[in-house]
Amino acid sequence: MVDDIGFIRRKNPDSTTDLICLCCFVTVGSGKDETDFAVLELSHRCDPLHVRFPLNFEDRMSLKENVERFLNHQADRQRKHL
Repeated sequence: MVDDIGFIRRKNPDSTTDLICLCCFVTVGSGKDETDFAVLELSHRCDPLHVRFPLNFEDRMSLKENVERFLNHQADRQRKHL
C-alpha cells in the first residue's frame, strides 16, 4: 500500500466536486459536502501501479500548487469556450 499524500478538489458544472488523489492522480469520486469527501478520502487506497513518482513532504506542497494551477487554467479555458 502507498500512503496517501493528500487530495485536491475540482468543481464540476453540476455543482459537485471531484476529489483527486495527489499520489496516484486517480479521481477518487465526486461529492457535494464534507461528509462525502471524508468517506472518499478514508476509503481510498492508491494502487501502486498508478503511483508514478514517490514524493517527499516538500514536493507534495509544490505538486498540489502546480496541479491546482493546471486545473484552474483548464476551467478558465472551458469557460471561455461556453
